[in-house]
Amino acid sequence: METGDVVVGIYVSSHGKAKKVTVARSSGFEDLDNAAAASAASWHYIPAMIDSANVSGWTAVRFHFTPEDPNAPPVPERIATTTCS
Repeated sequence: METGDVVVGIYVSSHGKAKKVTVARSSGFEDLDNAAAASAASWHYIPAMIDSANVSGWTAVRFHFTPEDPNAPPVPERIATTTCS
């Protein structure tokens, strides 16, 4: 099973969108690196601010991948509910 850490660099626009994503430090496993980059690219960010104005800039996120523990209790499935009045 593959495990490891990936550090992804993200260039965040002044609107909070990831404009460029790079693998700054590889886990050594291409699929983990790609999963981290794809995840980071899909997020919405809070942009940096200078003098009360949003600005573009670089940030970094570390992803830590570990295999699931086969003895861990199952994670409850989330079910959306709607309340009607």
